[in-house]
Amino acid sequence: MANTNVLFSFFGKSAITREVIFLLSGRIISPEFALEELREHKDEVIKKAKSAKASSAR
Repeated sequence: MANTNVLFSFFGKSAITREVIFLLSGRIISPEFALEELREHKDEVIKKAKSAKASSAR
C-alpha cells in the first residue's frame, strides 16, 4: 500500500521509488484520497516529472 508521499516520490528526481514500483510489476495499491491529492497537486507533479526526465537525460 502506497501513501501519497510514495506516489509523489515516483515523479521526483530519485529513481529508487520508480525502480521498486517497476520491480513490483508496476502495480501499487493506494487509497482513493491519495489519487485525489495527486490531482490537487497536479502542477507540482508535472514539474517534478519534467525535472526527473531532464535529470535522467544527462
